[in-house]
Amino acid sequence: MSPELIGILTVAAVALTAVLSLTGAWSNKSRALRILMVASAAVALISAVVSASNATRASQRARLSEERELKAEAASASATSQLADLQSALKARTDEAGSLSGIIGGLANQGLKQATGGDSFPVIDVGGDGATEGVIGILTTKGVNPLFNVDVRVVDADALAAALRSGDYSVAVQKQTEQKFSFPFLNKGSYARPLFTTGPVKSKKLNIFSSARNGDFTELALIRRVPQGWTTATIVSASYADKRVGIVYEHVDDSFPPAVLKADTDWQGLHALRKIWVPVL
Repeated sequence: MSPELIGILTVAAVALTAVLSLTGAWSNKSRALRILMVASAAVALISAVVSASNATRASQRARLSEERELKAEAASASATSQLADLQSALKARTDEAGSLSGIIGGLANQGLKQATGGDSFPVIDVGGDGATEGVIGILTTKGVNPLFNVDVRVVDADALAAALRSGDYSVAVQKQTEQKFSFPFLNKGSYARPLFTTGPVKSKKLNIFSSARNGDFTELALIRRVPQGWTTATIVSASYADKRVGIVYEHVDDSFPPAVLKADTDWQGLHALRKIWVPVL
């Protein structure tokens, strides 16, 4: 029964009772009619009470439903916030792992360079020998890492060219034009003992071939006597084990004649290679 209908019945029952009471008809009616009227009023009252109770329960259900929706929204917001926090923490751990991986990779690369020699390379520094008026050669290591298993072959290019011009070239003559040296270990920046000296000369050209654990190296050293003393020009190319090839070292004294370098095909050939930057102590 709808609340509107209950209200209409209740008002009608009350109005009828009032009319009968005022007109005196109430006392004249039969007992059955009075009972019927009272029952109708009671039904209307009970229906009103039931309707009010139903309305109260409906209101309570609506309020509970709203509370559940609010709780569900709060739980969803909390879950979203927790997920965002979890994603942020996961990203931080991922970044930290990436940084740690980079550090480990750097340390591994540094250890590998220490074990192989990295970019370091051997150079024979040539200079004048005041005692013999000749040339002296001293082996040095340039770079930030030590070298291992170093083998050096020094070829006197002038003596070799003279032998070839004379036609008297043999294995015996070849051995006379070159010298060989071996070193199991050369520390970075270290100087080995003087490798060789020559007799009195005015100029000398040396082709120097070296190998180490990290690659092969070719050096061309030129030295000449000038009025001011001795002047030198040195160039070194590297062929590293990691496939890089190029010039790693070049030094020319200001007093060295440029025309000599321009006319030397060996120098020009090496000088045309690309340059490789190597940190040198």
